[in-house]
This record gives sequence, C-alpha cells and structure tokens, in this order.
Amino acid sequence: MVYQFILTSATEKPIPARLHLKRQPNGAETRHFNTNITWKQSSDTTWATTTDKVAIKGELIPTTLIDKTFRVASKANLNPSRVAIPFKLPPNTVHWVYWVGVGQESVEELKNMTSMAAKGAAGLTAGVSPVAAFGLGLIPSLPQVNASGNIDYYFMSKASADKFVADADSDWKHFGFAQGSGIISDYKKVLPSETPKTPDGALYAVFRNSNTVTGLDITLKVVAFEQEKKYVNKQVRKPVKIEQTLLPVFGE
Repeated sequence: MVYQFILTSATEKPIPARLHLKRQPNGAETRHFNTNITWKQSSDTTWATTTDKVAIKGELIPTTLIDKTFRVASKANLNPSRVAIPFKLPPNTVHWVYWVGVGQESVEELKNMTSMAAKGAAGLTAGVSPVAAFGLGLIPSLPQVNASGNIDYYFMSKASADKFVADADSDWKHFGFAQGSGIISDYKKVLPSETPKTPDGALYAVFRNSNTVTGLDITLKVVAFEQEKKYVNKQVRKPVKIEQTLLPVFGE
C-alpha cells in the first residue's frame, strides 16, 4: 500500500517544515525491505464485448476442370502423335488431382472404385467421382497399372507445349513436379507449392504415343479443390479506450 502525505499551512506565508517518517518492521524477515517507490507509466485499457462474423474453415469444394477422352495417333499416322490439353486452376485452389488412363480398361477400373469398402464407398455412392473422392480424402488411392505402355505425359507451359506438339525433338522443357513414361494409368495430388507459375496462368498436360502403328485413347481427369468460405458469429473482446496512468513500483 502506498500512502500520500499532504502538508498544508494555515498562514499565507511559507513556513519551513520538515517531515520525518520512521518505519517499524513487523518482523525480522521484513527488516531490510526496500521502501523506495518508482512511478512507472502503464496503459489502462477498457474493453467491450461485441459480436463479429469470423471466418472459419469450411468444406472442400471440388471443381472438375477436365473430364475428357481423346485420341493420340501412332507415330506412323498422319494425325498428331502428340497432344496438349490446357487448363487453369481456380485462384483459391488448396490442391488439385489428376488421373490419366489409357484405353477402356483403365476407365472401367476407375468406375469400379464404387466397390471399395466402407468410407470410400459412402462418398462415391453419394455422386462423388472417384477422382474427387480421392482429393477429398474419402478413398486412399486411385487405380494405377504398374505395367509398360506406350504413353508418355508431361506438364508444360504454352510455349514448350507448342514446341512439343510441333516437333518432339525441339528444345521443349517440362515441369518437374509430375510426369510419366510408358504408362497405362497414373495419378497424383498436387499442392499449390508444387504447382509452377506460367505467364498465362495455364498449365498444359501433353501426351506422346510412342507406338508405331496403334493409336490410343487417353482419358484425362483434372479436379481442383477450393476451401468453402464460411463465417460464424463469435463474441470478440475489443479495446474501447486506452488511458495512460502512473503506478507505484516498490524496491526500485
């Protein structure tokens, strides 16, 4: 406790005065207590509670960017044996998933994902595609045939994709985050940190058929996932007024 002593005079003339205070410790343990006081500035804040809308994480929303089957001709055919498919990711993409399948058998294997057990099947029977279900974490994997095929695929910028389609021996370059050589089916979940930036904001999935005489049908599925914007009402404490005040500090 801090005491303040105010001395006043009953006369108008200044009178010399002397005040002497003597402290009597109440025990041996407080005998050497430092009675010096330092006044230090402190902020005194008045708070109020208000109701604000606060953003929280919502559900992942899948958006199908590509779901198509196309023909890639053989090397001996006059039609292109190299094909480029462009796509752009939504600006708020959390991650994206692609699946590549060669021929009808690969497509049928993907359709048969509805027979997967419990957790995955529940999501798939609700109308969610297998690729979207994988991106949502409803199933652990997608069909992937570990056998030798004749399709190579890469991801490129438009400039490299144009060179690749025109001439496979040109100085095209592919991005290193994903590719496949001699595949029958393949897939991957890709994070934004892995996804390269391009001048036009587009990525090009490019395919090459190394078979000499047989053209092949390729199915490409690309699904992007965005975080749903969701808000809830929440009680929030906010400062209304901040005043500076002096507080006594003992022993300094």
